[in-house]
Amino acid sequence: MGSRFVVALLLLAACGDNLHGRGVIESGSRLRAKYLVSAGGDRVFQSFHDQDLDLDCTWEGTSPPRCLPERWVTEEFRDPSCAQPVVQVGSGPCAEGPAYVTVELDRCTQATTRVWPVGGLISLTTVFRRNASGVCTASSTDPTTNYRMTGVEVPLDRFVSGRVVDLGGGRILTRTVISDDGAVAPLTAFDREINATCQPSMTWEACVPEFSGTYLADDAGCTSPVLTTPTACVPPAYIRDSASQELGLFERGALVTADPTVPLQLYDRSVYVVATGMHSCTARTVTLREGVSLYKAGASVQVDTLVPVERVVGDGVRLEPWLLHSGGYSSFDGLYDAQLERDCTIEVAGPGIWRCMPESNYVSRFLFADPQCTQRTSVIFTDDSDDRDDSIAIHHTDDGTCGKLLEAYHPGIEIASGSVYLLGPNGCEPYTWDGVHAFSVGNNASLDQFIALTELIE
Repeated sequence: MGSRFVVALLLLAACGDNLHGRGVIESGSRLRAKYLVSAGGDRVFQSFHDQDLDLDCTWEGTSPPRCLPERWVTEEFRDPSCAQPVVQVGSGPCAEGPAYVTVELDRCTQATTRVWPVGGLISLTTVFRRNASGVCTASSTDPTTNYRMTGVEVPLDRFVSGRVVDLGGGRILTRTVISDDGAVAPLTAFDREINATCQPSMTWEACVPEFSGTYLADDAGCTSPVLTTPTACVPPAYIRDSASQELGLFERGALVTADPTVPLQLYDRSVYVVATGMHSCTARTVTLREGVSLYKAGASVQVDTLVPVERVVGDGVRLEPWLLHSGGYSSFDGLYDAQLERDCTIEVAGPGIWRCMPESNYVSRFLFADPQCTQRTSVIFTDDSDDRDDSIAIHHTDDGTCGKLLEAYHPGIEIASGSVYLLGPNGCEPYTWDGVHAFSVGNNASLDQFIALTELIE
């Protein structure tokens, strides 16, 4: 299994604190707030920057919470005792990735427990992994795979820690971390009536408490969900029927069993049947693995018992943030360019430059113009051919220094389905599509019309 990145957030609890305002981001003596700013005065918060370690960091729910850098996650080691992790990386001069790696995540919270710095390239013919029983076993590596070794483990107390407080006076509080150096970061909403963190959702127009989803039920009608969860962990307070087209949220009910040796008759709803537009309900005999418990769903949670959410535009100069308001708590939900009167998302435009680009299509460069798949061609796919005069497609190119340059194009001439080709496992075949339109790449679109942003650490 290859390596992956991790940037985690915080899930902890604490008491109130009246010294700080809700939703306010504040720099500390070591952690400084990092923004993207425009010449006109717009500011978009990005992350915190740890001045001592010279790295960006986000808060993770270790105990105590800590502001940790972006990290690889790996399950591979270079030694038979599984003590020296290695990181599988890409090839080429630009295949770098994060400077740190983590191996052991807390089984219950998925919080980082150990961190190593990433070192230089290493050649390996064998790597080791821990199996389900914790035994370190060897496996051969692909000789073309690139690995990086790791250095001396970094103690977690090298990273800034903090405490969590709940700010506000209504039903919905703002769960906030206050770091040891004085930095302040709002994290999420906390519904004190149900004693749970919640996430503002426009899908349900409510602040929905955290839940674990399931496709299993214990009745032939698949109306009573059941959830498997590690026995050693605190079980989730809420269960959601993942196959439901409604909210499908329940309080956690009674423990069915924690005995992995007893076969159980359950029903599976994981298969979606296109013909009916519904999920299947298939009987399954299940035997729990050791260390896993099964819980019933309890009382159903109705949407109208939760705190409602509305989407509003916040204050800005040209860039106005979309905010989800729920009982005084606000969460960021995108940006609106008031000059262009369009939503936009931030894209890297060049070294040290970002631009907030309207909803864009991307230039597809994986197709061919000929039946032999020898002549590459670029295609722009869109959902609507009527608005192509107002639409653009974007593409990133290498700037020659492992950075990115942004290009934008207008759609050109419409292309018929099946008139371009894709090189696949069965050879070069016509590429067809339905429900979208395809165009050649037209004229360049000037980037100057889109607001430019640069980085600022305060």
